[in-house]
Amino acid sequence: PFVETGGLLGRRQRIEQLARQKAMPYVTNEGVIVLQHIDLTIRDGEFLVLLGPSGCGKTTLLRLLSGLEAPTVGSVLFDGKDMAGVPPEDRDVAMVFQNYSLYPHFTAFDNIAFPLRNLHIPRQELTETVEHMAALLDLSECLNRLPFQLSGGQVQRVAIARALVRKPRLFLMDEPFSNLDAPMRAALRRMVKRIHTELGTAFVYVTHDQTEALALGERILVMKDGHIIEQGNHETLLQKGGFYHTLYYSQFAASREA
Repeated sequence: PFVETGGLLGRRQRIEQLARQKAMPYVTNEGVIVLQHIDLTIRDGEFLVLLGPSGCGKTTLLRLLSGLEAPTVGSVLFDGKDMAGVPPEDRDVAMVFQNYSLYPHFTAFDNIAFPLRNLHIPRQELTETVEHMAALLDLSECLNRLPFQLSGGQVQRVAIARALVRKPRLFLMDEPFSNLDAPMRAALRRMVKRIHTELGTAFVYVTHDQTEALALGERILVMKDGHIIEQGNHETLLQKGGFYHTLYYSQFAASREA
């Protein structure tokens, strides 16, 4: 065991401990194990759901895909190309978080159009693209409004439209509906599923809610303590009788008691 001491000897021990930690796979500089032995292939056009309790590594996995984090060991490959050193803006990945992060002084139209303006898209093409995306997300009547004039569901739809409007190769969603009420979450799940079918983009969706996983996922990855412990569709995972099976029936029982 490592016993911390003061002075020069203590500083030397801390330096040596840090060097050991950096040499150990899957351990951060602080000694915290986040993800372990992750071997994952995301298929073209699939809707993949990462399901698991808070702290199991779901968001960290999204951050690795987007380039906001770098893996300690191993590689992240896009179409066979190693993404090591490729910054987030060059990965052609879009991400939507719990927090909407819209520009408050921009209208809904301008928020959605912002990524296209950075790409110097011609004005007519830009307008048509934004209006098409707004129609997909039932936002056509809201394009001239500022964010504070929109409901929570409309604000989140604007954030989704802004991420999707440039047609990324991979779309990441980190519990985007957790701040909304149950009826709005259900409506947005149906809308996202329809958009995925139309666009054919690969989606990776993070949730701790099994109802969302069941409603959205073509494939569900169950995570726990930094591991992928199970994967498959809903029926396959129930038949295995593992962690997903236990979680499903515990949530079902809780909903009946409520």
